[in-house]
Amino acid sequence: MFRFAALFAAILVAGITPQIATAQSLNSDLAFDMEDLDFILKQIKIAERHAAGEKLTDILPNANLPWGLRTVDGSFNNLLPGQQGFGAADLEIPALVERSFPDAQNGTSYNSATDVVDSTPRLISNLIVNQSVANPAAVDAANAEGGVDVGPDITGKDQLFIPNTAPDVGRTAPFNTFMTFFGQFFDHGLGLINKGGNGLVTIPLQPDDPLFDAGPDGIPGNADDGPNIMLMPRATRTPGPDGILGTQDDGFTNATTPHVDQQQTYGSHTSAHILLRHYEIRDGRVQASGRLLNGFGNDRKLDTPDDGGMATWDTAQAQARLKLGIDLDDFDGANIPMILSDPYGKFIPGPARGLPQLVTAIAPDGTPTLVEGNLSAPVDATMALRVNHSFFLDVAHSAAPHGLPDVDVTGIDLEPDVPGIQAINPRIDDLSGR
Repeated sequence: MFRFAALFAAILVAGITPQIATAQSLNSDLAFDMEDLDFILKQIKIAERHAAGEKLTDILPNANLPWGLRTVDGSFNNLLPGQQGFGAADLEIPALVERSFPDAQNGTSYNSATDVVDSTPRLISNLIVNQSVANPAAVDAANAEGGVDVGPDITGKDQLFIPNTAPDVGRTAPFNTFMTFFGQFFDHGLGLINKGGNGLVTIPLQPDDPLFDAGPDGIPGNADDGPNIMLMPRATRTPGPDGILGTQDDGFTNATTPHVDQQQTYGSHTSAHILLRHYEIRDGRVQASGRLLNGFGNDRKLDTPDDGGMATWDTAQAQARLKLGIDLDDFDGANIPMILSDPYGKFIPGPARGLPQLVTAIAPDGTPTLVEGNLSAPVDATMALRVNHSFFLDVAHSAAPHGLPDVDVTGIDLEPDVPGIQAINPRIDDLSGR
């Protein structure tokens, strides 16, 4: 069953200020009456009792009632015996049909835990996205729709402007880039498989590829050609019933909760969620404000009027250092450090300063070793255990075939950050180290 109160949890975390509805109240998109607020408060109380150690099955009259708040990792979304993990993160994706790992190229196969060679991913991308004159599909579409050659782009290939016409002769609205953004966002709300530990996909580039490096002489097929390959890490696999990695019964772990519930915004692990909350210092103690962290405005400072939009890695780093006493570098964004918390993403304050506590070890009996944050001397998150969740998704800078470092608009080489330095590079690729 879907826990109905998850909606209210999202409302509270997002910091929407409820307003009491009246007959003339037309100035708010969201209005609650006292009965609504009383119901929400009851859900919060249920969550607090659960976080304090009580079982939800002991708190609720029966397992079918959708009461309480959603845990960050989606556990206890279903309270029926044996189904408490239904919809939770970090569980293997069920296979309803037999999995198939096909052969690749150059004698390699996806039915392995090693490197493969496969040019088809780039071929598919080019056929769908490449709008240069080198793509026969683009040329055909441009001819059919009255496209225009707009000249070369940075690859040196002439590009085609193809009118955005719906397939039914324009009777319905055409697609635009928002469809791509929404599709990616929605898809990662249902499933996300981590990458790494399973070899690499070597993707050879064809001579007609816009990114093919023909070398100084500009002629493909000569000895001075560039490497002309793209490297991407394969999806992380888990051993199947045979206990052997790289065989037909291998599985894949879903790192997100498969609910359509905005967990892409606030995370599927409590440690990630903690870093995405916005905090205030009140009476010398750090407390969650009830809102999510925003991105920087033009002044590049926290908590100023021009802040807005979703959090970015540099704002998460800045807040962790200035308010939580934790020093994060880019590798902490690639694999988030473990922070002690309750199931609902509220950090457990340390005894000395009331700040979050990094988990650096866990004893066989489950007792954690903790290091509390320190505002005067922020602690290095490198010492913490990892939760195998990342803020940097779909990033593979090593896929750049020319091997050139990424640079920002000012020309600064985007090297990984080091502890104690304000973020320069908000992205990191574990494979390339960039």
